[in-house]
Amino acid sequence: MPKDDTIVLIRPGKYDDALEYAYELTDPVVVEAERVGLDVTELALDDANLFNIMSTLNEVDPNLVYGVGHGCASVYTAEYLQDVFWTPPGCSGGHSHSDSNLSVLNGRYVHLLSCLCGLRLGQAMVNAGASGFQGYSVTWSWVIDEKVAPTEDQFATSFFTCDNKFMIKLFAGQTPEIAFKKMIEEYNEQIKYWEGWLKENTDATPYERARAMLCVELLEIDRDGAVHFLEIIQPQPVQMGGLILPAMMFAGGWAVKKISGK
Repeated sequence: MPKDDTIVLIRPGKYDDALEYAYELTDPVVVEAERVGLDVTELALDDANLFNIMSTLNEVDPNLVYGVGHGCASVYTAEYLQDVFWTPPGCSGGHSHSDSNLSVLNGRYVHLLSCLCGLRLGQAMVNAGASGFQGYSVTWSWVIDEKVAPTEDQFATSFFTCDNKFMIKLFAGQTPEIAFKKMIEEYNEQIKYWEGWLKENTDATPYERARAMLCVELLEIDRDGAVHFLEIIQPQPVQMGGLILPAMMFAGGWAVKKISGK
């Protein structure tokens, strides 16, 4: 039986620039989990590998699992694109699977900031016994400012502030349904901010205005691709895609009661 108020955080950050950004900008989740007194086990950077993750889940037995990493419809990967959670048929590019390893998530609530995992993997997790799943059915993307460090990047921070909101609200004792609602509200607030910024900064540089406009566009896509599942349902056929690793916008990434992100 998973232990209450216990979380395993999976945070790769070395494989590419996208994971480096994600590692830096999801740090508020770690800080808040420790602040509220959860029993926290963090598997970061090289420690975010299949062996460590599986052994830690069995030993620590957390009721919450949080993962950052690249992904596709049927696979979540950690550091160096190592497959960690999967369900058939997997994905192209050496990530195909004829089996599933999701029984390790039985009784646990899972949040994945990982592209496309909400299309099939999240559904499969709940069908395998996970108590719930929150993630994304789209290529979760964000805008970067190449001129500054990730933690100083106001464009990128807007996106991670939205996703971080979900876990922070869970830590505060909110139900997954309410935490999801608060996350969507944060997306809407960030969209309004950049829309207002564009109106107020007509004399900004083309570099800044182009990124602000892209912020609005991608925040809407990420918001509308957010999914949250609690009940077992039969999975629907989906078209499998490969792992997506985009670059002025980066892909990070995340079926059973579906709550629309709109």
